[in-house]
Amino acid sequence: MAKVTKKVTELSDKAKEILVVLQGADKGLTLQEITSKGVVKPNGSHLKALENRNLVTSVDVEIIVPTTRTVKSYSVVVAEEETPAE
Repeated sequence: MAKVTKKVTELSDKAKEILVVLQGADKGLTLQEITSKGVVKPNGSHLKALENRNLVTSVDVEIIVPTTRTVKSYSVVVAEEETPAE
């Protein structure tokens, strides 16, 4: 059987911009915090594209606003270094 390969499209400029912001953060950021770092109109689809490529991960966090709600916080996935074969 032939191996089926899935074509992966290139990340959008906005997703790349968000990744740079997350790489410079010392903790996970919510969508609102990403906006406050200067990213104009980020949305969940940009973050989902990064998450689907295992570049970021998300966890549910609670924030306090006039009411409490659960939102996602995203941070960069750190790859483990491979040891050279002997």
